[in-house]
Amino acid sequence: MKSAGNEIRSNIILFLDALPSQREYYLFDIWLLQIIGNYHHKQPNMEIPTGSSPEDLKARKQIIADFYAQWNAEHPDKKIWNRSLNAFIHVKYISLNETKGQASVSYESTKAVLKLTDILEKAVVFNIKPAKKNDKNQKAFDQMIFMYYNSIRMLVGHQTSKDEYVQYCITAKKVKNKVSLGR
Repeated sequence: MKSAGNEIRSNIILFLDALPSQREYYLFDIWLLQIIGNYHHKQPNMEIPTGSSPEDLKARKQIIADFYAQWNAEHPDKKIWNRSLNAFIHVKYISLNETKGQASVSYESTKAVLKLTDILEKAVVFNIKPAKKNDKNQKAFDQMIFMYYNSIRMLVGHQTSKDEYVQYCITAKKVKNKVSLGR
């Protein structure tokens, strides 16, 4: 029987195709060692911090990183078929990196990330826009697809070099309160 750390290590090769530079290989190795070290200490019913302190932000980032490590171990092909897009959505290093940075800002977004499989499978295409050419993280994409699942927004990039759709970021959509007109 393989340990969780060995499962993660065995999946390194599958991640490497998504890493374009030596610097990112180095950052990925550091991240992976942190995950392997913390994987066994993960509590099954971990509470997500609700505050806005730097400690809460750091804890939410770690929860997201741990979740992605677990998800990758459970899904070695790192892709899920999306009904609305009628294509596979791949989960790569950029998926973790962007989502960890964006979703960790709020409790709701961090909680949303924990529904990754459902989001990847059931999100519906809402809008398609050209990728921001001045954003280095979107440079590999020609289009950014805005998709929604319940109150969760997922941004998916179309990677032209491989003709793949890549999960870019997941956040909880901020719902504005509607004012009653008193009719």
